[in-house]
Amino acid sequence: MHHVIEMIVYAKTKKEARSRAEETFNEKLIPRFDYGTFFDEEDTTISGKARWGNMPPVELANSKDGKALIDDGFDMIKKDFKENLENLKKILNNYDTDEIFEGEILDKNKQILKELEEEDETLGFHNPYWFNYLCRKISEGDWLYDNDGNPIKNSRDLKETLNKKYCEDKDMKVWVLPVDVHT
Repeated sequence: MHHVIEMIVYAKTKKEARSRAEETFNEKLIPRFDYGTFFDEEDTTISGKARWGNMPPVELANSKDGKALIDDGFDMIKKDFKENLENLKKILNNYDTDEIFEGEILDKNKQILKELEEEDETLGFHNPYWFNYLCRKISEGDWLYDNDGNPIKNSRDLKETLNKKYCEDKDMKVWVLPVDVHT
């Protein structure tokens, strides 16, 4: 499945920002993603511009286009969080506190899953794999990444990243680069 992430990096120039983002992506975000296509790449027919159209390949984070990219990514983080939290609440409503504490929330359906030997959509939210998945996803950012390839999970992370808290060189600028990723 394809979607667009934003990488926020520190660099002095656009060229340096692009290089830093690609290096971070290759070192930190693979194997999280199968591959990524930057929006200045011309040799692709299935990803990047070919899939999503023209997007600014490298923008200063404080520019109009840069802010829009970051806002779009952050809106997706909040949307995913809310959806996952609501789904998790639906699951938790099916169990009492002792069942959750003792791990019975995961044990109740093991026999069914063994018989099926694969996930079945008809199991829906009673499937313990959904519970595990949603617990992991509830706090996982999957749309914005910082200079070190760490997911930005909330507004505090974003503020720290944009304020260059961890950037020692004051001549650095904050850049944002969209990347079409495949999972």
